[in-house]
Amino acid sequence: MSTKVQFATPAEAQDNLTSIAKYKQKFGTEIKSERFPILLRNSYGTKGIETEVGVNYFKYNVAGLKLYSYHVDLVVGSKIKTKLTVKQAIERYLFDLEPFKSKKSHIYYRGHNNIYSKTPLPIEDVVIYPIEITVGGEKKNVELKVRFVKELNFSDLIKYTQLNNYSIDLQETTEYTNALLSVIGAQVAQNKDVVGIGGNKFFLLNKSSKIDDLGKGLFVTMGTFASVRCSFDNIRINLNPTPAIFYKSHKPNGDPMNVLDLIQSFLNITKIPTANDIKRCESFLKGVKISRAYLNRRNSKSIQGINHKDNSNTIKFKDADDKLVTVTQYFKERWSINLKFPQLPLIKLGTDVYLPLELGIILPYQQYKGDLVDPSKIIKLTALRPNKRAELISQNNTKIFQKQVDFGEIDEKFTVVPARVLSAPSIEYAGNQKVFYREAAFDGRNEKKKGNWNLEKFKFVEAAKRARPFKFGVAILKNNQVASKLGDLQKAVPAFFSELARLGITVGKDFLKYSLDLNSPSTQTQAGMEQQLVKLFGKAKDVDKCDYLLVVLPSRESTQYSTVKRVCDLKVGILNGCVLLNVFIKKRRGSDAFDTMTFAQMAMKINIKLGGSNHKLSKQDSLQLVDKNNVPVFILGADVTHPTGQQNSESVSIASCVGSEDAIFNKFPGSIRIQEGGKEVIKEIKSMVSERLENFHKKVGKLPSKVLFYRDGVSEGQYYTVLRDELSQIKAAFVEYGKKNKVPGYSPTITFMIVVKRHHTRFIPLHENGKDPKSNKNLAVMSNDNVIPGTTIDKDITSPAFFDFYIQSQQALQGTGIPAHYYVLHDENNYTSDQIQQITYNLCHTFSRATKSVKIVPAAYYADLLCTRGRDYVAGFAKDESTGTSPIEKAQAKLGKNVAPNIRNTMYYI
Repeated sequence: MSTKVQFATPAEAQDNLTSIAKYKQKFGTEIKSERFPILLRNSYGTKGIETEVGVNYFKYNVAGLKLYSYHVDLVVGSKIKTKLTVKQAIERYLFDLEPFKSKKSHIYYRGHNNIYSKTPLPIEDVVIYPIEITVGGEKKNVELKVRFVKELNFSDLIKYTQLNNYSIDLQETTEYTNALLSVIGAQVAQNKDVVGIGGNKFFLLNKSSKIDDLGKGLFVTMGTFASVRCSFDNIRINLNPTPAIFYKSHKPNGDPMNVLDLIQSFLNITKIPTANDIKRCESFLKGVKISRAYLNRRNSKSIQGINHKDNSNTIKFKDADDKLVTVTQYFKERWSINLKFPQLPLIKLGTDVYLPLELGIILPYQQYKGDLVDPSKIIKLTALRPNKRAELISQNNTKIFQKQVDFGEIDEKFTVVPARVLSAPSIEYAGNQKVFYREAAFDGRNEKKKGNWNLEKFKFVEAAKRARPFKFGVAILKNNQVASKLGDLQKAVPAFFSELARLGITVGKDFLKYSLDLNSPSTQTQAGMEQQLVKLFGKAKDVDKCDYLLVVLPSRESTQYSTVKRVCDLKVGILNGCVLLNVFIKKRRGSDAFDTMTFAQMAMKINIKLGGSNHKLSKQDSLQLVDKNNVPVFILGADVTHPTGQQNSESVSIASCVGSEDAIFNKFPGSIRIQEGGKEVIKEIKSMVSERLENFHKKVGKLPSKVLFYRDGVSEGQYYTVLRDELSQIKAAFVEYGKKNKVPGYSPTITFMIVVKRHHTRFIPLHENGKDPKSNKNLAVMSNDNVIPGTTIDKDITSPAFFDFYIQSQQALQGTGIPAHYYVLHDENNYTSDQIQQITYNLCHTFSRATKSVKIVPAAYYADLLCTRGRDYVAGFAKDESTGTSPIEKAQAKLGKNVAPNIRNTMYYI
């Protein structure tokens, strides 16, 4: 570890249970007034190997500080059409007016509608500031309405963290932490080498900055994410390296790039691009901001598109002297510029506003938000082991935050917190064969086996079976590149079936062959391809009686994949799996044998889809997962995923709910719905829970008495709302199902948990070994330069009052592992911390398509996968003019009657 990285001396761990008890007593009336109050912590975990870990949090002392908060609205008359934003109006006009002009050194602004001041401004309620803007060459009057919000005394924030003030969800702290982040951002942005993205990402970009060339006109670099976090009696800043991708703006020699240079970089060519070349770049160029080389002022414009019909020699317009000139003539006569490439298309900057490619200069440090061909390349370039991550954080803390921020005091030392390492469960396969992790002292090898095994010596615990062997079909989507590889494919299929048989799946000797010619005129559109696949796969299911269809794809082209899934899952109703041709026929290095590891990974999905189970927890490790009558706990997972970009009534979100169906917890069939974009509460959670309960009841033969609900996809400010709105609907689903099935008063006990996977908390191992309190032995607590799987933290950096904990459950094969953050919002099963932490960690070993423990509990993982599949089902709905008018109607039309009934209660989506 570098000497530059410093860790704070571990303080005595804060045990806030006494404060929570006083809080309950003091605010008992308020707590009881809520039907479903967020559960307060009742215990801390005690089990596991004891150790300490570093965390990327830094103490932030804000005691005695104050800010004054103001909200700004831009009021524009209905007849005035302007693109002026609130941010632009504040920065261009408001800050040139009094009292803002003379108080500017006291004011902090980072975009949006809120401004903060260290000293009070002479605004007691609301003040209107008229401003004059230019619209279409005419002067127009608009108003900026500035409203005083409140005085933010940070002593009050400290009181919230000490549980002296009542709060339903502790979200009152957000207005304080958001204000602090705005101050930090405003002060950091004063450094001209710092580029800010959003409100909390900062990139130090100068000659010494490390950047990695991605090709295609792009580069990636690391910046720092910052947020302010509150725990009991503590306020800290969370700093974490974060990558961003930018458009290139300079040549290797340092000269600015123009649009033509960027096109050449995107295409990786040095010649002048052809018309077709430029067409290939159009979507990449849209939205890129440029300045015009011939203007002294740096007035930016966004590229709206390319004019492919005209060029600088053909397009004509009237100049200032009312003379009709070509673009080439205009630049020569007005600006003394001789265009080098007048024959090339023009970029469009507005209505009838065009510019030659060579005169548009790319503005530096513009973030690229498009899709990447190979996201794994970004992961590889930006993956940092914890010690390297800590060094980078420490450097940026010193260079950016401690240097620039003078509002409060940011510590230079990483926080150190107590941690415990939970024991890994035993995993069972067929024949009572088991996978054990034997705990031992750190040796650089043994600890890497924790939560990490393979199928080489095992058979599935329950191989999918039926009276006759399963009939498989193999379908290949053929293009020009496929023909030369058909021989290898012919040989690979029998080898694949042999691996299925070894693992216990009975497959017939013969398989049926199907193919679709992607060069055929009938498959050139998605609709055409879909129509042809319906015929082909319909024959496989209805005529040939195939049980499973293996679809071989020639490339990663997303349209092919989503079309196959729509046809198989929605329209035909046949279990299926897709595989890339090159992956399927891959051979072991230095051998003619096919890669059986790939086949084994595929087999895990196939077995689950056909109704088998791959592996299970040992009986000893499953004791908490059955009730006193030996009925399995009913585990549910739910998620809602939102569209990228703007989320409003014009977009749609995908919601899902998955549910267990036995005591093995390997299979979680799911339900899927479409709802209005951006809504975090799942609108149809009741009907989806009912569908999952009905499947559980049929498979188990009994109704569950205990329910464990893991909810993914909830932002921090929505925990209370989601709990209040969804738990009542979940309870109603059970009551109604009980009435329907003549079980009056049916109401199982429910534990409702939130799963947070997108956060910036990272752990840094400080020791190789920790003391096991049971054996008093030194046992490994580090693996792959990371904390070892099972590392659990529930003190010091957790909620001031609520029942939450972190578990890093997976081996970090590259970079730094991301712990999952769990909140127990409601618990009728009265789990202790030790019980729910061990249950959750154990379940992470049951993910059906992996031979390793995964980073979030599988129920939530499955729900996320099902939402992703839902996106495939409705892909392209917005552009479909033939299906309804509203986005919901169009997406619903794409989804049709939902997943085919005959596969709806299988793991079709895995």
